[in-house]
Amino acid sequence: MKQPPRILMISPLFPPMADSEAFCAGKMALALRNAGCDVQIIYCSNYPGAGRKDSSQMWKEFSCCAHDVPLPPGSWIRSLPYAMRYGMPFFSQWLRDAVKLAKQLHAAAPFDLVQSRSLPMISHVAGYHVSRQLNLRWNANLNDPWDFHFFPDAVRIRGLRRYAHAARAALRFRRIGPISNYWMRKTFRTADLVTFCSARLRDYHASFTALSPKSAIVPHIGGAANLQALAEIPGGLRLVHAGKLGANEFTGRSTRTLLQGMAAFVQMYPQHDLDFSLTLVGPEDKETTGLVRALGLEKFVRSIGPVSYEESLLWIARASVCVLVEARMEEGIFFPSKCADYIAMGKPILAFSPEKGVVADLAALGSGITRIHGEDAASVAFTLERYYAAQQKGQLSQYAPDENLRSLCSPEHAADTFLYLCRAKVKQAVTFPRWEKTFSQPKPEAQGTPK
Repeated sequence: MKQPPRILMISPLFPPMADSEAFCAGKMALALRNAGCDVQIIYCSNYPGAGRKDSSQMWKEFSCCAHDVPLPPGSWIRSLPYAMRYGMPFFSQWLRDAVKLAKQLHAAAPFDLVQSRSLPMISHVAGYHVSRQLNLRWNANLNDPWDFHFFPDAVRIRGLRRYAHAARAALRFRRIGPISNYWMRKTFRTADLVTFCSARLRDYHASFTALSPKSAIVPHIGGAANLQALAEIPGGLRLVHAGKLGANEFTGRSTRTLLQGMAAFVQMYPQHDLDFSLTLVGPEDKETTGLVRALGLEKFVRSIGPVSYEESLLWIARASVCVLVEARMEEGIFFPSKCADYIAMGKPILAFSPEKGVVADLAALGSGITRIHGEDAASVAFTLERYYAAQQKGQLSQYAPDENLRSLCSPEHAADTFLYLCRAKVKQAVTFPRWEKTFSQPKPEAQGTPK
């Protein structure tokens, strides 16, 4: 009997690194392993800006299959031969070490497929060289714009104002931008399958360069929904926001409209009768703290600081309603991974997002998302009043995501979709005999995927 498919995942950001892209890669690796795949991961523990480590127990499974390739010390002179060999002036020694390790792992037990994940885009450079040297089929997966200089103008300019290191990065991209652009075109042209977390992100890239017809959508995976049973859900209307806000996040997510709407809602009720709170899970944002104080909301808002990914899921599980705050832009091309966590937990979502965007597309797929556009604090107050009345009557579940939306963000859906695409869209794709019956019928992309 043939062995289950063996997949090499190249993801510089990977658990236990506390990063949203690392969590996305970790959840996908878990989903594929639970589907029977043998997944081996190459990551980079000292990637610049990686930050703290996440202590969640769910990542312990990777101790046997995640292989750290750290950035080596060395001068640019030592890197020069590898820069010429791999066509990349930065991280060239890391590329050398990653390709070398991939060859060793392949020699021990051959891979069927290599998947590279970004950000950062250097993973796709590694994916290209590994796939060519080992003669493997290659999937390049993007969850964000290809590189820093491809972020929407409004988001990038806001980030430059907030972050000194982003300003330095902008100067660096003036030098290496053409090289990055070259690798984007090369990746989209040569990869056997290019996947995006949303169709809007795919179409955004198509506006810059030609995309292979072998491109498809694999949505984000939500966090462990089984934690729902472990959480004690308190009474009252409990709002929870999980993740970075304001100056802690590159795109700049402001809570001003949310807090102004909360202040208007609080004024509708005598404070001693109002059972209501907002919990902020993540790094404290000074702008948000100042607004809470200015609006007199100290009694209703608390910030608990950074926690592990699993603990953030428990806070989500305890919530009555989850809050999503996106950057302001004309079109929302991002699929926030925390939105998938909210959906998987079956929580009503109060979303501050563009009128045209991925979150709006998700809202159109089924119930569960109430979207606020712009600075409409009055709509926030009205929505909170509606949630509060439903909660008092025990009817808040009517605003929860329906099964169509929840199944979209399930690990099973992501793994099945990915493996199906490997059969349907990768020319001469590897055969996965265990799923022969499952994939005998085509699965249209439109079924449960955000437009």
